Amino acid sequence: MTAEQRLNELGITLPAPPAAVAAYEPWVQVGDQVVTSGQLPWQGETLAFTGRLGAELNEEQGYQAARLCAINAIAQLKAAVGDLERIARIVRLEGNVHSAPGFRGHPQVLNGASDLFNEVFGSRGRHTRTALGINEMPLDAPVQLSVYAAVGDSESSRARAGESVTAFAHLTLATRDVIASCEFFNNVFDWQPIDRPGNIEMKAAWLQIAPGQELHLLQVDNFEPSPFEQEFGRHFAISYPVARFESLKSRLISNGSQIIAPGRETPFERFFFKDANGYVFEVVARER
Repeated sequence: MTAEQRLNELGITLPAPPAAVAAYEPWVQVGDQVVTSGQLPWQGETLAFTGRLGAELNEEQGYQAARLCAINAIAQLKAAVGDLERIARIVRLEGNVHSAPGFRGHPQVLNGASDLFNEVFGSRGRHTRTALGINEMPLDAPVQLSVYAAVGDSESSRARAGESVTAFAHLTLATRDVIASCEFFNNVFDWQPIDRPGNIEMKAAWLQIAPGQELHLLQVDNFEPSPFEQEFGRHFAISYPVARFESLKSRLISNGSQIIAPGRETPFERFFFKDANGYVFEVVARER
């Protein structure tokens, strides 16, 4: 999913990048790095929040102010590079929090910005950060945020940041009974049936695993998996919260599956199950 798609999913429309309010540039690019000037919580031509944290404003208001600063910073980055997929990494956030005496919640306030960068850019959004408290701020703004970002081309920048440009789309499995298999995956994992194309002249069903990820079931009469598949399946591994392993195992058993213990130790928890078709699936702890 692109940064623009994540913004849409979050219901965020980027504003026009705020203009400088004095003799400086809103952003500067040098080589493969863009640095923004300090961003304030502007909404249009008005500051959405003013005042000091710990006096006129509480921590939650500061969090929302920092989030607005981040939105404006992303608008500046887009103005600088054109396509947000060219952002290879959010390198550093430098945040100043307008604080009343005794206020110590600067990190929690700036999480409003950090959380948004992580949501929008995924692994590319993980960054270093400085959080400072100051007793005066231009325009009585509660938060000011500067951003350092590394820039590349759309695909290579994502690859350098460790984010693949490809993604799992769907897995197709043969089954003896499409309806029964569809009910099984719906009952156990809550994978929902979705519309399928009408160009397949056989019994079939499509289910959504997650946004953009599907399971396609095709009915093959008298289907039998090969000996390899009986032992290893297609090696379709499903990540799942380890705290819910036992309830998942109970649902699998009640839906006719056989639970299989792993044959070797791994650094993370896992188990296998065999479904009614004879396929073997692996379930691995999401918290790896």
